[in-house]
Amino acid sequence: MSYHWIPSRHASTPPAPGASSTPDPKFFPTTHQVSLAYHLLTAWLPLPVEIALLILDYADYNPALTACMAKQTNISANLALTDDYSAAMALLMTDPIPKEAKVKSITWWMKSKDQGWSGETDLGEYAASWTWFEACILRPSSATTSTSQSVKSSDRWRYLTTPTTGGLENPAFKVRVGDIDVSRWVVQRNARANSEEREHVVEWRKGARERPGWPADGKGSGEGFVEALKEGDRVVLIGRAMYPAWVNYVRGAEVEVRLYS
Repeated sequence: MSYHWIPSRHASTPPAPGASSTPDPKFFPTTHQVSLAYHLLTAWLPLPVEIALLILDYADYNPALTACMAKQTNISANLALTDDYSAAMALLMTDPIPKEAKVKSITWWMKSKDQGWSGETDLGEYAASWTWFEACILRPSSATTSTSQSVKSSDRWRYLTTPTTGGLENPAFKVRVGDIDVSRWVVQRNARANSEEREHVVEWRKGARERPGWPADGKGSGEGFVEALKEGDRVVLIGRAMYPAWVNYVRGAEVEVRLYS
């Protein structure tokens, strides 16, 4: 069986004295287990295919790729290796999307805050927040079509783990969405000038539409992200900070990519 657990969220409450510090694992079925459940529902009961699929969907009985941030990270715009004080650092990356698998949904979880102060005081809670999170797609180099994009995945990952946005501008990070090439999507902004850590959960599915301006909840829509994912792609979460003195204090981050075939 395939089990996955993510300590940062499940271990938020200290265990009782003498209790195990290992959190209960969150179960995700393998593709074989999903196929077996489908066979039992349609062949043994038997149920119509449409009903069996509804049952599996209602139970959210799908395999998943998961990843979590290894340790607490602070991303300071002052330490950016660029003149425009624009810092970016990869926080986590999933395994590749398996062969013949499709993405049903993506759920992001982040616990973070900014430096706790700013010069703007009369704006919305998430407006003009210059610490935030972005997502990008790390596609196998064999899937690219031009010489400029033939950068090894290991090199591209190295670009993403240094506090600079320079690596993100490489054509190797761009994927085709409709008629345009996109390199990254906004996931969530921190509450501006807030010294208390907050947890944010963002779910993306197919058919999302862009939310113009500064959304009141700071969430990005993920328009086109799920549709752009292909076999072999890896999902990456990036922490961002921009402009002098802005710092993104990231306590934890996770992603869950739900699959179906």
